[in-house]
Amino acid sequence: MPGRALDIGSGRGRNSLYLTRAGWAVLSLDPSIRRLQDSSKSPDFTIQRMGLVLGRGERLPVKDEVFQLALCTHVLESLPPNVAQEIIDESRRVMARGGFVFVATAASDDSTTTQYIDGVVGRSHLYGEAEFLELLTGFDLIELLNLKLVRPKSTPPAAQWIFIGRKS
Repeated sequence: MPGRALDIGSGRGRNSLYLTRAGWAVLSLDPSIRRLQDSSKSPDFTIQRMGLVLGRGERLPVKDEVFQLALCTHVLESLPPNVAQEIIDESRRVMARGGFVFVATAASDDSTTTQYIDGVVGRSHLYGEAEFLELLTGFDLIELLNLKLVRPKSTPPAAQWIFIGRKS
């Protein structure tokens, strides 16, 4: 039963467009005007079911408890942990009771300790399990997945966390 969904750090809108096609009314939020413009050029873009908002996840420009789904995929690893926490706190604020959250982020290769990587694309914060779960305190855990990715050793990270939860 689709409702209102929030895609934090939507990028070019792949997930937002998927949700829109599935019947969700989506607010697609990204700090890059270029990425939002790319989203609006998609043949699947419909202004009636997707709103594009230039903004940051730590200061969501919406009222409390209005979304049934919040999505944040591969945003948190590129931010300092305190900013990642602000994004999760804001997500909790705008989620309706019973709403679902889906968060995917880079994990450390051994999944238990936090790691930092300085690389070509910038700094990455790779989450250990305890730190990742602490970040999502306040959501009831439905599923926690640790996926190992098949990648060349030169392109870390090689693992990711996926958290599926619910606001009680």
